[in-house]
Amino acid sequence: MLSNQDLLKVVTISATHSKHSLKGYGVLTNSASRRRIIASNHWKYVAQFITVFAAYCIAGKLGQATANVRSNNLGPVWPAYGVALAAILFCGYRIWPAVLLGMFVIAVSSPESYLTAVGQDVGSTAAVLTGAFLLYRVAKFDKTLSRLRDVLALILLGAFTSAIVSSSIGTFVLRASHINSYAGIGSAWLIYWLGDSTGVLLVTPLVLTFPNLLRIRTWARLAEFICLLAILVGISGIVFSDLSIVPVRMIAFAVLPLIIWAAIRFGVSGTVLSTFLVATVATVRTAIGSGSFASSTPFINGIQMDVFFTLLSLTGLTFAAVYAERELAHSTSACLCFEFFRKP
Repeated sequence: MLSNQDLLKVVTISATHSKHSLKGYGVLTNSASRRRIIASNHWKYVAQFITVFAAYCIAGKLGQATANVRSNNLGPVWPAYGVALAAILFCGYRIWPAVLLGMFVIAVSSPESYLTAVGQDVGSTAAVLTGAFLLYRVAKFDKTLSRLRDVLALILLGAFTSAIVSSSIGTFVLRASHINSYAGIGSAWLIYWLGDSTGVLLVTPLVLTFPNLLRIRTWARLAEFICLLAILVGISGIVFSDLSIVPVRMIAFAVLPLIIWAAIRFGVSGTVLSTFLVATVATVRTAIGSGSFASSTPFINGIQMDVFFTLLSLTGLTFAAVYAERELAHSTSACLCFEFFRKP
C-alpha cells in the first residue's frame, strides 16, 4: 500500500504530464504566445484601418468628380458608401472608426462647415452599420453571393433600406445648415437615397466577389473575359457619347446583352465588374459634360443616371444569381442520378 508521500509524488507527476500534454495540443499557452497573437491582431487591424481609409478617400474623391450633376456637395453617384458597407462586411463592426475618419476627411474637403460634415458622417456611419446588422442578423447573409436570397438581401437591406438612414439624417443636417440642394428637400432626399443605394449596388458586390475573378485559370476563359470587357467599354463609350444617332432610349438595350453574357459565363463577379465598367464610362462622360446624362438639369440628369445604374445592377445581379442556382441544381441532380443508377 502507498504512503501519503508516494501518493503525492504520483499526483504531481500526473499533473505535470497533463500540463505538458495540454500544452502540446495548444490548450495552454505561455504569455509570449499570447503577446504574439495580440501583436499580430493589432497589426492586422492597423493594415485594415489604413486600407479602408484610403479606399474610402479614393472613392469619395471619384464621387465628387461629377460636378455637372452635383448640387452643393450632393450628387447622384456615391461609390464611397458601397466601399464603407463592404468594409464593415469584410472586417466587422470594429472597422467603423476608419469609415468615419474617411467620411470626415472627404466631407471637410468640400465647401461645408465642420458641424455639417460631422452630422453627415454620423448619419452615413450609422447607415452602413445598420445595413451590415440587417444583412447578418436578419438575412443571414453570405458574402459569396452564391444564392438568390443573398443578392436580394443585399439589394433590399444593404442598399435600399440602409440608404434610408443615411439620406434622412444627411438631408436633415443639410437643411439645418441652410444648405439647399436640388431646389428642395424632397429632391435632395431622393438624390441622396439613390446615390447611396447605387453605391452599394455597384461597389459592394464587386469588392465581395472580386477574388472569384482571380480563379480564372484557362487561357480561353481569360481571353473571353478580356474580350467581353473590351467590347463592353467600346460600346459604352459610343452609347454615352454625343452622337445624335444614339438616342437615350437605346442605352439599356445596347449594354444589357453584354451584362447577360457576363452573368452566364462569369457569374456574379463578372456581372458586377461589367456593370461597374459601364457605370464608370457613363460617369466619366457625364463629368466632362458629354453624353445622355449631361443634357438636362442636374436633378433630371442625376435621376436618369441613378435609375439606369439601378436597373442595370438589379437585372445583372438577379439574373446571375438565378442562373448560378439553376446550374447548381442541375449538377446536383445529375450527380444524384449517376449515383442512383450506379448502385447494383
